[in-house]
Amino acid sequence: DGRTIADVTPEELKKIMIAQAFFVAGRDDEESEKNYAKYHQQSRDAFLKYVKDNESTLIPDVFKDQEDVNFYAMVIEDKKKDWDSTPAHVLINQGHMVDLVRVKQPPESYLESYFKSMQRWIGTQATEAVFATQRQFFHATYEAVTGFDSDNKEPHLVTSGQFRYVIGEDGKPIREAPKMGQKEGDIKFFPPTYKLKGKERFAFGNAGLGRYVIGEDGQPIRNEPAKGEKQGTLAFFPASYQLQGNERFMRVDEYLKLDEVQQRFPGIGKHLEGGMPGMNEMDYWNRLNSLNRARCENDVDFCLKQLQTAHDKAKIDPIKQAFQSSKEKGRRQPNVDEIAAARIIQQILANPDCIHDDHVFINGQRLPEPFFRDLLAKCDMAVVGSLLNDTDIGNIDTLMRHENDTEFHATGDEAIPKKIGEYWINDQRINNSSGSITQKKHDLIFLMQNDAWYFSRVNAIAQNRDKGSSFKEVLITTLMTPLTSKALVDTSQAPAPKRLFRGLNLSE
Repeated sequence: DGRTIADVTPEELKKIMIAQAFFVAGRDDEESEKNYAKYHQQSRDAFLKYVKDNESTLIPDVFKDQEDVNFYAMVIEDKKKDWDSTPAHVLINQGHMVDLVRVKQPPESYLESYFKSMQRWIGTQATEAVFATQRQFFHATYEAVTGFDSDNKEPHLVTSGQFRYVIGEDGKPIREAPKMGQKEGDIKFFPPTYKLKGKERFAFGNAGLGRYVIGEDGQPIRNEPAKGEKQGTLAFFPASYQLQGNERFMRVDEYLKLDEVQQRFPGIGKHLEGGMPGMNEMDYWNRLNSLNRARCENDVDFCLKQLQTAHDKAKIDPIKQAFQSSKEKGRRQPNVDEIAAARIIQQILANPDCIHDDHVFINGQRLPEPFFRDLLAKCDMAVVGSLLNDTDIGNIDTLMRHENDTEFHATGDEAIPKKIGEYWINDQRINNSSGSITQKKHDLIFLMQNDAWYFSRVNAIAQNRDKGSSFKEVLITTLMTPLTSKALVDTSQAPAPKRLFRGLNLSE
């Protein structure tokens, strides 16, 4: 409908998440497509009943009116198989597919299919992040986690494809002989090698599960190339297809090695251990049947706490590696430069009046921009951070009040300046009115994780690849980088923050 996923508002997301909770819920099995349609209808009815039972709190505070409710009921019913016309359609269906990797076999085939489906919306890197985070969510809620083996010799399963059939000379699809109880037979599948007769023509329809086939020549059977293409797409065969002669079904490992697959899916040569890494199979199965598994299914607060902790860890680990990529850093003794850097940082934080437009003046010395760039280059900021203390963390407020109007710019071409001092003081007023030092540490990490205007500039300066940075931007990077490193170390054993990280480049 012309919007991107990033255009979804928090109010809209709340409605989407409520609808998601009802999407194909409460089913007994997945016996047939007919039953699946019934489960969608039951889910729709349950959603409508929930809204009606809670109308006083949901309308108009969450859903604007009955028309709004009916829209989400339609998405849940999924009658038209419309998965992409609005952000609600996309997010609800994509979220459902991410969840399905718990239960589908072979896992490699399904992961590739779901990955490809999501990739066109958010790109390869973000899709990898979604599935990696979801694995942590499965662990946190005591769900089964499957492995991934790019050398799997099982037949590859095509999760959806284009079923080839023939329109006969009478203008109707050619069908199989009727089975018992059928008035007319199923539409008959035809391979691409079939020679059309007379006025016959090929037609295609959406199919269920299927296979790709290696032909008698040892090569995958393909469709005719489209005009201008050198190679046709892989030909879909229904799961019921009877192999001919020396034909065989394509294996998972063969499929993942195909050039057209490697270009869009980073699965070749990858191996993910199933279950819980480091846990033997018997202990893992006991975990899946533990009391905590039951608590996750019945105790909402317990389940949400598990998810919140896993979400926090999934977001923090990559940035922690960026700040402190080796455990040795934390153990190494600081050198003279790092001790001096820590003392200078402490003095500036405690007395920000020493900061001028193009230099800092302390101890009778004028310290210009090259001095601070030199500190960033020579000192390990994780080690410098280990020399700072909670008083220094508290003094960030003093620094930010002094730098209330100092502008920070993202590194992009259309960078919108943001007043870092004003931002920090307002953020503390809203989210940390008690002045908690632990919360301040979480907020430092939050700033680095969530705001590209801050992160991109700090990261570029720290790596000495920035262009056009102001003196104040270089100075604040020098002060805040070791403080953020300290915050990461100090909060590693602290309770998860109440505020979840939304990730860079996403709207507030």
